[in-house]
Amino acid sequence: MSNNRWKYRILAGFFLLLAIPLSGQDTPAPPADTLVPGVLVMEGDLADRLLPLDSLIEMALQRSPTLGHFDALIRQSAYQVDLARRLWLNNIYGFANYSTGDQRIVTAGTQIPGDVTTSSLATGYRAGVQINLPVFELTSRSVRIRLHEAEKDAAVHKKHEQQQDIVRQVIEDYYMMLGAYESLKTRAEGREAMQTYYMVAEQEFAEGILSLGDLSQIKTSLSQAEVYYHDARHMFFGRLASFAALVGVSIHELM
Repeated sequence: MSNNRWKYRILAGFFLLLAIPLSGQDTPAPPADTLVPGVLVMEGDLADRLLPLDSLIEMALQRSPTLGHFDALIRQSAYQVDLARRLWLNNIYGFANYSTGDQRIVTAGTQIPGDVTTSSLATGYRAGVQINLPVFELTSRSVRIRLHEAEKDAAVHKKHEQQQDIVRQVIEDYYMMLGAYESLKTRAEGREAMQTYYMVAEQEFAEGILSLGDLSQIKTSLSQAEVYYHDARHMFFGRLASFAALVGVSIHELM
């Protein structure tokens, strides 16, 4: 009986030595507040540590490059409207010249009966204004102005549509991020519980209370809890980084 007891203890000690590297890989997770120093503490609600949702939406709208693009299109359309209003000035010409010579009077005419002859001095300044208004300019000016105004209105409406899309996207990603955080908290608690359970199981195995098969099953459950935890962790931090990019700030600035 004594020999069997010693054999059992030696066998138990052998399995414990084999289990030491495994348990070393499954050391308890570092304190939650060291996962992202100065940014995230895995306690309480994440929403309480984030900026208010209204502020996050406003930041996303202010930093959106798409909205900046539509602002430029609106300004461009406004310039087109202003240009169309002034285009008729292109038909007004001014001229000036200076002639030198003697003081003779130059008379010009067509020699047609009833024609008016003009006379001028050969020396002096001449200046004037010439206005040409084509019929097309007179009839199409208002149409061109309305065309550019319609382009401006289209850009304004498109910008408003994009603003609504951004607001919806921020709200959706915000609550998905909070959901991923709660899932991570749950997985972290399950992982910690399984680590504690495995440590107790190791002690019971060493004392001969637990069989090797039972210890292996607990180890398998611990490994599965680790997988669930890391999947949830990657999901949360991915959504957190994606949300920060959507808002246009760093993760630190979200807090």
